[in-house]
Amino acid sequence: MIDLNAIYSHSRQILESESRYSKYHYIGYYYNNNVRIFDISNLSSLFESNRLNDLPQNLVEFVNTEKQVIFIPNIISGNVVEIICRSSKNKRFINVSCAFPSVFYNIGCLSENRRYTDPIIICEGTADCEYIKRNISRDVLACLTDSISVLKMELLHTLTNHVILSFDNDESGKNAERRETIKLKRLGFFVEYLHPQPWFKDFGDMIL
Repeated sequence: MIDLNAIYSHSRQILESESRYSKYHYIGYYYNNNVRIFDISNLSSLFESNRLNDLPQNLVEFVNTEKQVIFIPNIISGNVVEIICRSSKNKRFINVSCAFPSVFYNIGCLSENRRYTDPIIICEGTADCEYIKRNISRDVLACLTDSISVLKMELLHTLTNHVILSFDNDESGKNAERRETIKLKRLGFFVEYLHPQPWFKDFGDMIL
């Protein structure tokens, strides 16, 4: 099994001097989030020390191509179960998962005393999720796409019957919102909506 905890622990913390490089650096430093940086030197040292014999091939190829990537870990009960790897140069990203390929980002951080009828906000990306969590509600999950899979729908049903959709403000996001609303209502969810001001594409754009 892939040891994501070992891979993640081998990456380095984001420094204050890098905090204005992108919104993910900002999240890592100013939000005191678990975001870290992983680059070619990290990859080389892991191979040279033979500390990890089973590095995910998609991660190796991604780091070799992008040279430096930002690690955004999905942590449940103290364990890294998934790493969202974003390029430092562009919008490319991959997911590296070891056990829960269909889990929501931030599912390990929901309010402990929440009731089943309490709403959960569903957004698309990790940056959207971090902004909403710190400024609007802790009960927010990111599906990392504009579609909620069947497995995620089933998981969501065990957590709440009230969903607030917060997809992107562009035409693609609006179409996805209409599509997912139909699916959610068919399953008995009460659905509401949350959007930033119209000049922002999503809540992640409000970070910087």
